[in-house]
Amino acid sequence: MLPPRTLALLRRAGLRNEVSETFIVTPEIIRAQREVPYEKMWALANENNWFHIRFEDLSIVQFQSEPSPSYHFMECPLDVPSLSVFLENLEIDYRERRRPEVEEMYVEAVQTAGFRRHVTPIRYDRDFLSYRKGAHPAAHLHIGLENNVRLALPREMTPWAFLLFVIRQKYPDNWERLHGCEFSKYFERQIRNTLLPVPDKYWQTEDLWELALS
Repeated sequence: MLPPRTLALLRRAGLRNEVSETFIVTPEIIRAQREVPYEKMWALANENNWFHIRFEDLSIVQFQSEPSPSYHFMECPLDVPSLSVFLENLEIDYRERRRPEVEEMYVEAVQTAGFRRHVTPIRYDRDFLSYRKGAHPAAHLHIGLENNVRLALPREMTPWAFLLFVIRQKYPDNWERLHGCEFSKYFERQIRNTLLPVPDKYWQTEDLWELALS
């Protein structure tokens, strides 16, 4: 489910986007995305509108609630500029983006783009069943591709906290635009103070031996 006030937050950050408030991550979608390479995973999500948020740079955010919380930021793997930059390079006013010939040019740019050398997807998982003390944190962040990075979290993330993390790490200029805005007074509460602690049986002594994100 899309976090409350998401549209207002993204607008204040200056992040152009599309949203889908009715999209649900189903078991079928989960299976389809897990069985293919990253580029195909992103393409399936983009082509089938499997997203809660699609940023102007074609990166995608999904919020899964069942069977357990999992939030996914899929950075666009294509070496293509955002629509705003594309139009700016052609000296076309953004207000003209809906013209058929402009839309056609951008679609062609996307379809003919090569892949980036590096992408950094981010995923949050809360998985009590897979917990192993000191080895597999119950709540954790995956950052990057094809690695064993699991950053432990002593608190469970919410969709709102995850979205703020993505903006801070992937869109730092837009994050700065949020400083001092009407939302910023709630940030500490949303990313830390009101987040539920991971239950003690899933956060044991061995888990304190590694640096965790608080």
